[in-house]
Amino acid sequence: MTDENYRNQGLAKQLMQHIMKEHENTCDFMYLFANDTVLDFYPKFGFTRLNESEFSLDLAKSSLQKNLYVKVKQLTIENDLALLEKFAKKRHVNSMILDVAHNESLLMFYLTVVFHEAIFYVEDIETIVLMEEEEDTLHIFDIISLNALNVEAVLASIVQETTKKVVFYFTPDFTIEGMTATIMPNDDDALFVLTKKSLLKGNFMLPLTSHC
Repeated sequence: MTDENYRNQGLAKQLMQHIMKEHENTCDFMYLFANDTVLDFYPKFGFTRLNESEFSLDLAKSSLQKNLYVKVKQLTIENDLALLEKFAKKRHVNSMILDVAHNESLLMFYLTVVFHEAIFYVEDIETIVLMEEEEDTLHIFDIISLNALNVEAVLASIVQETTKKVVFYFTPDFTIEGMTATIMPNDDDALFVLTKKSLLKGNFMLPLTSHC
């Protein structure tokens, strides 16, 4: 995103080299997401592209039963900002397989800009769910709780009678009958990693709310 008046001067290259040099001895892993216009740019600096997986649940193959008595409230930035800030700051790490910690600022960006119309609060279990129903598919972009998750309780609270499939936009560390994982290449949001160790194997997805 270089200003038009300063393009073709190698500024993006210099910036990448500066960042990599600054952090080469302080971390073992860097990652970023790129769109289809720059898929050839990051490999020049040693980044490797990896394909993430889609994790989904076929409710027809699951014994999950909807909880008809739980309260689910839609939150707004105007009325619930303090609650959202609290959960973003103190959220519990969901997955011990792959997750991101200390992500408060980026998570607040997603809450206030990207998913501000998709924030729901399950009051009985004090859990925020970023979600959107599309036809018979429920897309869960993130689950934010202050304590360890009871995922089946969360799902039982939010699925509808018409819901046939649930798609998770993070790496679950839970197993529910009917869950599958499928590698899904994505040129519009491609993952690139720079690592000294082989850390990401098999099926995985970095949380959508950590994409930047």
